[in-house]
Amino acid sequence: MFYVTVVSETLLYFFFSMLIGYFILETRPATRRPIVSVPPGLLYLAVIALPVLSFFPVLRIVLFLKEQIGFWKTMDSVLWTFEAGQAWLVTAVLSLVLLMFTFIAVTQKRNELFYIALICMWFLVLTVGWSSHASSLSFWKGFIAHTFHFLAVIVWTGILLNVGFFAKKPANWSAFLKWFTPLAVGCLIVLSISGFIIMDTIVPYEQYANIWLISYGQTLLFKHLFLLPILLFAVINGLLMKKTMKESDIFSPLPWLKAEGALLFIVFALTGLLGQQSPPHELETALKTEGASPLFEEIYRGTVLPTMTVNLDVNMWSLSFGAAAVVFAFVIITAFLRKAPAAAAFIFSLLLVVACYVSLMYGVQ
Repeated sequence: MFYVTVVSETLLYFFFSMLIGYFILETRPATRRPIVSVPPGLLYLAVIALPVLSFFPVLRIVLFLKEQIGFWKTMDSVLWTFEAGQAWLVTAVLSLVLLMFTFIAVTQKRNELFYIALICMWFLVLTVGWSSHASSLSFWKGFIAHTFHFLAVIVWTGILLNVGFFAKKPANWSAFLKWFTPLAVGCLIVLSISGFIIMDTIVPYEQYANIWLISYGQTLLFKHLFLLPILLFAVINGLLMKKTMKESDIFSPLPWLKAEGALLFIVFALTGLLGQQSPPHELETALKTEGASPLFEEIYRGTVLPTMTVNLDVNMWSLSFGAAAVVFAFVIITAFLRKAPAAAAFIFSLLLVVACYVSLMYGVQ
């Protein structure tokens, strides 16, 4: 059930992104966006998938508690008394409304209805923030931070995915970048601020390196490290792309958007995994009950004690892999400037993350 829930949350973020990105693009003037052609069936599937995929965390709670009063009584109790269950009921109702407006807008070519669809999406995003772990720890602080964190990432990713995978050709590119680049920068700022608030709500800043000892901390570290190549791709697609498009009429930016979208999808998967792992409210207790991360133990190769504190030190290995990470970052930029395949830059992005990770792990004392 654990892995099923992780996959369901990953796909849920993907469908949220695809829908909100499509709705935003459809509300923009035709002269200020590429021509995006998403199959109607995929849109309807995405809307239907929202309540289906968001039900798995609820089902996991029911399966965990059912031994006491039985499956159906537990289901009834969870749906009406648990925040996760109540949020799912709201999600199901809003999804039906969203499906209706999406169907009418697509079949009757009434783009003004996509504004109503965006309002529905906003309320669906609110339900995600309402049922988040950060909200359960500190309601208003966690609710607001998680809501805007989630909104920023699906808006940024959604537009990238729609344009990268469903644009027929890169038409109106300069006009598109004039509004998308500031929007992406705004999303990045919101992501950074809300991310710090969420992390401080779940894990205090002074404990950040210490939680690398457990699986939750390792997953969180990988999520943060993947932001490095994403930022590089954001610079490429937002700043360098406009100049390259002016210099070459045959260069297509779409593969580079796909690569950035793929990196963001990996972040979705890591976020889904984080949602199913136990945050270390008490690190010493977590180490005693769950044990250290197998990945950390494999690299550290020392004894991990419950009272251990992680300190970073510079040594030959950490410096070597850190230097390799810098090289990989330059290679990604060079690959774009030399018009190399975006797939090569994507591979070097993965190597960049691995090099940064190993550099940090070898620096642990």
